[in-house]
This record gives sequence, structure tokens and C-alpha cells, in this order.
Amino acid sequence: TALVTGGGSGIGRASALLLARLGARVCVVGRTQDKLDETVALATEAGSPAMTTAVCDVREPEQVDAMLDAVLADLGRVDILLNNAGGQFVSPGELVSYNGFRAVARLNLEATWYLTARVAERSMLPAGYGKVVSITMSPHRGTPGMAHSSAARAAVESLTRTLAVEWGPRGVRLVAIAPGFVHTE
Repeated sequence: TALVTGGGSGIGRASALLLARLGARVCVVGRTQDKLDETVALATEAGSPAMTTAVCDVREPEQVDAMLDAVLADLGRVDILLNNAGGQFVSPGELVSYNGFRAVARLNLEATWYLTARVAERSMLPAGYGKVVSITMSPHRGTPGMAHSSAARAAVESLTRTLAVEWGPRGVRLVAIAPGFVHTE
């Protein structure tokens, strides 16, 4: 079973479709039902197993908790969590407002942490099995106009390393992937 955030477009959609094609039961999560329905339609057209959807703003802990209640009731467990929901805007570092920085950190770091911790607590750690993949960006060389996103994504990489050490002996594996150019819309 797989839970894919940001599953209505881009990397999330492509990953959800691949997981479904490989036989996983997939729930795609996003803020817009129409986009999630498009992902499901593409999976259906490809002959993949039924895919479910969950509308959820992953920045809101109450919505995450309610979404997990529904997903766990439907799927029974989450074996794979793909943290793909994210976003940013281009701006010179000195012009990023406090609220702009906070918004990017909230989506890219805080939401990733909260969802990962809750899925681990409620499904993966009790089962002694799980895989968490977090999509980041490569902030190691510095990316002009992306100070806010680079800081949040670097924090996700550090969080991933720390949780991998904590949870690895308990059967939960974590990895952060920083793709370069992506050939999706």
C-alpha cells in the first residue's frame, strides 16, 4: 500500500501511476479533487488496480489526522509514504518576507515531518515495516532565489537521516531524493 502526497501532478502523479502499475494499492493525496481524479483516470486507462484519493492540505495537522483515519480504515496500513507535496517561489533572499519564508518551511518541512511521524506511529512502526521517500531539491551548492526552499529541503534531508537511524532497526527505512530536471509537466 502506498500513500502519495502531491499526487495530482508532476512527480507525485508519475510516482503514483508507477506504483499502481507495479501492483500497489495507492491513495493519492492533494488539495484539489479534480487533479486527483485525473490521476485515477490515467491509472484506470493504463489498466492499473483501483486507486483511491484523499483531499487534504498536508499543512493542516487536523486534516492529516482525518485523512490518515480514512486511509487506514480503507487500506489497513501504509507500507510506502511518498512525501512529494511541496512548493516554493523564486525570490532573492533579501526580499523573501517572513510570511513567505514561513509558508515554504511549513509546507516543505513541517508538513513532511508531521505526516511522516504520524504514518510511522500509526502504521509502520507497529507493523515493523515501512518505507518513506521524501522528495527534496539539491540545496548543497546554493540555488539563487531559493534560500527559503533550500533551507527547508536541507532540513528534510537532516530529518530523514535522523529518523533513518532511529527507525531503521525497527524496520522502517527512509530516504530523501533530490531530483534534477524532471520530465513531467
